[in-house]
Amino acid sequence: MRDIAELRGIGITDIEKEIEKRRLFLEYLADNNIRSIDEVGNYINNYYRDPAEILDKIL
Repeated sequence: MRDIAELRGIGITDIEKEIEKRRLFLEYLADNNIRSIDEVGNYINNYYRDPAEILDKIL
């Protein structure tokens, strides 16, 4: 993780926070039986466009 932080120019804490957000996002998909390639792709595209908006909707 340290190597990634150095390459990206961000702190390890920021990386840990992002990993937690992504875990929650993936957990939401699994818990809500969102499994088709189209649905998952749509959610991922929306997450990358505006992570805060998607997380607000699903959490």
